[in-house]
Amino acid sequence: MSIIPVNEKFTEETLIQVGRLCAQAVYKAPQLTGRVSFTCNLVTGEDLKYITEAFQILFRLEMYHLPSLFCYRDAMDKGEPLVLLLVGTKDLNHSELNWDCGACGFDTCGEFNRYTRKKLKEPSYPGMLQGQGPCCAWKLMDFSLANDWAAAVAWQHNVTNRVEVASGQAALAVGMMEGCTTVLGLPLGPRHELYWYSRRGFDTALPYKRWLNTMQLNYPHHWGTFKGSGRPEIKKGNRWWEDMYEAKLEEMDVQELVESRKDVEEDLRELREQRMADLKKRAEQD
Repeated sequence: MSIIPVNEKFTEETLIQVGRLCAQAVYKAPQLTGRVSFTCNLVTGEDLKYITEAFQILFRLEMYHLPSLFCYRDAMDKGEPLVLLLVGTKDLNHSELNWDCGACGFDTCGEFNRYTRKKLKEPSYPGMLQGQGPCCAWKLMDFSLANDWAAAVAWQHNVTNRVEVASGQAALAVGMMEGCTTVLGLPLGPRHELYWYSRRGFDTALPYKRWLNTMQLNYPHHWGTFKGSGRPEIKKGNRWWEDMYEAKLEEMDVQELVESRKDVEEDLRELREQRMADLKKRAEQD
């Protein structure tokens, strides 16, 4: 017999094996429609850097990429094992069901299909680069359920995980899921309880007051007072009844958002090109 050290290398190999089992769960998950196909890829090691670099670009449009960036970067900087399972599909923007249920917002599947064929040829709204709809509600449930099955398998193996929109969009942005129109990511590891929910990276990467201010701006109802006064008062500060604030609606500068999107798309294009060059160089070395 021999002694097998359970170190970081061993843990990463285990995470890869669990990732394969999670992918098997995706393919095996029951479906309401039976019409959703899947593509699964595992991202490990140095390839995770493209995900984090995409986060740094994408959060300029969508802030939810920032928490994921902190978590990935914190684990990677500390050398803690981390594996990312990508689950994608190309089937949500088309319906061959002919159920005409109206859940997608259209009266018939035919109307839905005609709209999506046209819509997918157009850019999504200025602040969003991926994930544009509409989607068939039934097929979306099948896709979501498959991701739930994958997460359940990870949990059964005592592996910390969380289904993420951010990592799926980052993978799409750098060209890791060719042919897919919708992708979710399932990070596996590191070895910390509820790592992807506690978001420990915020403790050091973002000052508390700045994060609190962001939350109050985006979710003012959590700090709202009794509305009988007819004023949208916000409890901002420890003595909010003395230093009073109220929420206001202001028109967004859509053109500024459009210009920001152009800059983001250009940076993502350069990142995709860099990734392809790195892959070519790696293949030549092999």
